[in-house]
Amino acid sequence: MIPIEYKKIPDEYLEFIEEFKKKINDWWEKYKNDNSSSNIDKNTKFFFRYILKKENLKDFLLTEADKLPNLIECMEKHFPELKKIRKKGTSKGGDSQLYNCLKKVFCDLGYKNLPINNLKISFGIRACPYCNAEALHSQMELGEKDIDIELDHFYPKSRIPYLALCLYNLVPCGHYCNGQYCKHDKDSYELKLINPFTLEDVDGMKFELDVKDAGCVDYDGFPSSCKIIVKENREEFKANLEVFHIKHRYNHIEAREQARDVWFTFQKLCKHEYEEEEEKRVEFYNDLLKKDDLDIKGYIDREFKIDCSHYNKIYSKMSLDFLKELIRTRIKEDKLSNKNTIELLENFLLLRLLTLI
Repeated sequence: MIPIEYKKIPDEYLEFIEEFKKKINDWWEKYKNDNSSSNIDKNTKFFFRYILKKENLKDFLLTEADKLPNLIECMEKHFPELKKIRKKGTSKGGDSQLYNCLKKVFCDLGYKNLPINNLKISFGIRACPYCNAEALHSQMELGEKDIDIELDHFYPKSRIPYLALCLYNLVPCGHYCNGQYCKHDKDSYELKLINPFTLEDVDGMKFELDVKDAGCVDYDGFPSSCKIIVKENREEFKANLEVFHIKHRYNHIEAREQARDVWFTFQKLCKHEYEEEEEKRVEFYNDLLKKDDLDIKGYIDREFKIDCSHYNKIYSKMSLDFLKELIRTRIKEDKLSNKNTIELLENFLLLRLLTLI
């Protein structure tokens, strides 16, 4: 799993909100004209009166990803029938007037006018954030309309229709992860799946490489001689690993071939990089050791921080984990005691190698 973020909310989405508010207002007026007041239940009246006031719709649709579970909890507390339908997992609201109205407005009326393509390409994303194993492609920059990217409702619109248009509930992803054999319309709220928009600790899930006869294996034989181990370092990641079949998918031949490329790139290039600049590196250490820990930590964060951009290709998380472990094993020979200096060296070598894989 890899993190994603909006550097800037797309202008097209903000324009959509303004137009959508007008459409809701028109729909609500017509709905009231077609139904007598006594036939509209109090929950339905309350919600639409609220959502049409001032900036409430905009605030609702721009609810931050980490606040979406709170929004669901609040909605289900005030409107208990929504909880029953979510748990049942049906797109039919039965006798719930509010659910049927929410589905009509947010899923039918609103979704068809959503600037879907703009949202898909606004990240510049090249790998599915759920699995990091499926490449995503967009030809929009070439003037074509082919966008091979799904837009997943993290909280499925069949269960929670009022989040169907919320910006941080719309996750660009691959076909497999969004398909019926993976996430599809599973209840993300009940399962407590991690939304890529909220992911901060990428090391909650870690990849390890087990190579049989590492000193003897050749390039062609490497994929059949290695095993990729996926571990959850935090319990919260367990559901994601299961839903997206991560452990199974990361022992396909494509993943093991990528592991091979990481291994041999490191063996060939890191040795040269490491030994070629040994004198310069020792001088660099000496300068750093004169600084206090805060100065070194600040330098690391400014110059060598791993951010979302470094995960923007398939198998990047796995590659990063393998490289980190290979680098840490290699620099133990320096016998450094300052943890911040070690972290600096790790990130320095890591970023150098990432440009080559």
